[in-house]
Amino acid sequence: HRTAVPLKVFQRLLGHMAAAAVVTPLGLLHMRQLQHWIHGRIPRWARHHGTFRVGVTPECRHFFSPWSDLAFLRAGVPLGQVSRHVIVNTDASSTGWGAVCNRQAASGSWTGPRLQWHINCLELLAVFLALRWFRLMLRGKHVLVRTDNIATVAYINHQGGLRSRHMSQLARHLLLWSQKWLNSLRTIHIPGELNRAADALSRQLTLPGEWRLHPQVVQLIWSRFGEAQVDLFASPKSAHCQLFYSLTEAPLGTDALAHSWPRGQI
Repeated sequence: HRTAVPLKVFQRLLGHMAAAAVVTPLGLLHMRQLQHWIHGRIPRWARHHGTFRVGVTPECRHFFSPWSDLAFLRAGVPLGQVSRHVIVNTDASSTGWGAVCNRQAASGSWTGPRLQWHINCLELLAVFLALRWFRLMLRGKHVLVRTDNIATVAYINHQGGLRSRHMSQLARHLLLWSQKWLNSLRTIHIPGELNRAADALSRQLTLPGEWRLHPQVVQLIWSRFGEAQVDLFASPKSAHCQLFYSLTEAPLGTDALAHSWPRGQI
């Protein structure tokens, strides 16, 4: 026999969960599945009628399991502000994804069903792929992801959402993975013009006016004249040195002609 309870009971429980989510690890994330379950079983006309009765299924009971775990409820969350983040820039296009972190670049192409995904889902997946790619340098760190996609920012910072079940599922996988690998994860929105390197990587393109010497040619030059320590005009994708200047974000600055150059081979 299936129990049926008034909608207002679920609404009251979700209210308590939302209040507790502030001090519960990934609290909002652990109420999203219940929200989606309720949202999919209530007719539009009944959403504001608290007396509408909803049948409680085994699946529904499963969504309550974290909230009956005392260890989960007592875990708490860190207090205070983070003073230092590792920054990861990400972007996605209809053909692939790109990311930049600590002077290192990563990229990949979409294949199979992903070629048909909505761009918002691809942008969120790009964040997940970037974090996994750079996971060894990000392990145990406070990470700040910068993206030009507003939906991605919302679904990570708000731990999912109700408008897109697909994005909510992606956010769940991403956040549960991040909980194991990272100290914390936040995202901010930046204008597209400040995300040119990740954008070019996602499209498998070089930046306008950019070219790169073949690594073997570089090694021949260095063997004769000495190894350079600084690239004056480069990007995360074209640089041969860890230290470089670029028109986009770079470890030494964004315009080589506007800075005093460091000592050493350039």
